Order: sequence, then C-alpha cells, then structure tokens
Amino acid sequence: MEQKTKFIIIGLAGFAIVFFLLFIQAQGVKQQLIRDKEVLKEEKVTLENGINKLKSDAHDYEKKLNSLSAGMDEISSEKDGLQKAIDSITSELEEEKNAKALLEQRFEVLKNDNKILTRQLSKLNEQKNDLEKKFQDSQKEKIKVEQSFEGEEQIIPSPVAQVDNLKEQPDVIQSAPGPRIPKAEEVRDGIKAIELSPIVVRPSAEPEAREIPVVPVRGKVLAINKESNFVIINLGFDAGAKVGDIFRVYREDQLIASLEVIQTRSNIAACDIKREMFPVKIGDVVR
Repeated sequence: MEQKTKFIIIGLAGFAIVFFLLFIQAQGVKQQLIRDKEVLKEEKVTLENGINKLKSDAHDYEKKLNSLSAGMDEISSEKDGLQKAIDSITSELEEEKNAKALLEQRFEVLKNDNKILTRQLSKLNEQKNDLEKKFQDSQKEKIKVEQSFEGEEQIIPSPVAQVDNLKEQPDVIQSAPGPRIPKAEEVRDGIKAIELSPIVVRPSAEPEAREIPVVPVRGKVLAINKESNFVIINLGFDAGAKVGDIFRVYREDQLIASLEVIQTRSNIAACDIKREMFPVKIGDVVR
C-alpha cells in the first residue's frame, strides 16, 4: 500500500512537473503571441498609414490626370484649329498659284500680240515713209513739169499762131499728150487714207528693288507642301511677321533654307521657299 502511494505521489509530482513545464511553455507562447500581436498592430497601423497615403497620392494623381486630360483636349483643339488654318492657307495658295499661272499665260498672249502689233506698226511706218517719199518725188516732178511748161510758153508765141501753123501744115503729126501729173491733194488724200491711229507700246515696268526686313523672332516648321514649294511656320502677325519678311531655317545651327512670308494668320504664316540648301523638315528652327 505504501508502495502504491509512493507511485501515486511520484506520478502526481511528475504530472505537476509536466503541468508546470506546460504552463511555463504556455506562458512563453502567450507572451510571444502578445508580442506578435503588438507587432501586428504596429504593422497594421503602418499599413493603414501607407494605404491612406496611397489613397491621397491616388487622389492627387487623379487630379493631375484630369488636368492633363483637359490640357490634352485643349492641345487637340488648338491642333485642329492649326490644321484648319493650314488647310485654308494651302487652298488659298493653290488658288493663287493657278491664278498666277493664268495671268502668266495671258501675259504671254499679250506679249505675242504686242510683238505682232509692233511688226505691223513697223510695216505701216515703212509704207508711210514710202508714200511720203513718193509724194516728195511727185512734188519735185510737178515742179519740174511746171518749169518745163513755163519754158515752152516762152518759146511758143501764142496758141492762135500755132493753130495757123497747123492749118498750113496738115500733115504734121501731133505728138501725144504728156503724162498726167497727179495733184498734190490727191497724193495727200491717199496718204491720209492709210494713216492709222498711233499704237503705244509700253515696256513692262521693272520691279523696284526694295529692302526686305529680317524678323528677329524664333519659331519652327509645322507643315511642308513640296508641290507648291511652301511651308507653314508657327509665327503669325501676333509675333510681328508680315508679308514680305524673310526667315531662315536652321537645323542644329546649320543653315538649311531661306523663306519669304506670303500669307499670315494670327499664329501661323505661309512662306515660299526661296532657296534650299538641304531639304526642309518639320520641326526645323525658323528665325
């Protein structure tokens, strides 16, 4: 019985020791869990702060995105306006080019007509000079004939004596009458009949030399029309550009071409390519 009691006491002692060890281990685990809980709480707070910051950043980014979207819409609207202006200037330049070609054709026709009229005028002047010369010759001939008639009148005593002489000599062969001298009035009438109103030929006026100002502004090439030999730049009359101004095109400080303004709008201008050392490209600097 005592031995049994000893086993029970030993068993209870062992159980108490095991329980105590388990209790100590449980307390250690509990403390570890408490520490882990605190760490998790701190991490939670940190994560919540991070989430709030991310939400704030997302809100700021959304505002920036909305602002960028509005800016893109404005830029798109401006781009559409510029494209319409470029199309309008291109159309007007095409019409001016066609009108210029038509005027050149008409000028060539007028030039040919002028040459023809000049030749006709020269021929008429030659004819007039010939007629005047003939008139002068006929006047000289008339004077000679009149002088000859005066000499004959001095030689012949009278018509009555001549008739009597002819009656006495019926076999005398009468000489044929002299040639008829045209009157001066008839010659003048003939000259007046062929006189024409003078034709005035005016030489084409040479263009006056003028100094073309160079505009001290800076821009860039927006569009190029190789067929019509002109470009569109982003400098209009708001920047001081006007028709006739000269611009130069540069790429990396190298001279590419020279331009002359032919049409202007508020913020763009159309320029004729006067001289091109290298092909002009969109984005080249203009100044």
